Amino acid sequence: MEKVDFTNEILSHLEKAVAVDPKDPYALHLLGVQQYNKKDYNAAISSFQKAESIRANFSSSNLYYLGVSLKISGKTDDAIKNLKQAVITMPKCGDDRKASIQAKEQLRILGVKPEEYIVEDL
Repeated sequence: MEKVDFTNEILSHLEKAVAVDPKDPYALHLLGVQQYNKKDYNAAISSFQKAESIRANFSSSNLYYLGVSLKISGKTDDAIKNLKQAVITMPKCGDDRKASIQAKEQLRILGVKPEEYIVEDL
């Protein structure tokens, strides 16, 4: 059975959602994820950054995808900054928890030690 690819249709709907409410960080995040999945990393970075400018640290998942997109684009320092923030941002859902775990793995790959981003409880 042939798999149907709805990526372009999904992208179109998300672009319309962002046009209707350009201040919705969640719509921008979802648009960025689709752009990331299409390997349009510059567009994805733009969407994730716009979402962050509207509501900073609203989602570990947004920070994770932003960090990975920056890493792929060769912007390692910015990638590390966003991946660290993804780890320390309070997860609000399962996707955020997963993103936090994935961010730790990306930081490990980039040679960042846990003591550089883990905050100890006092």
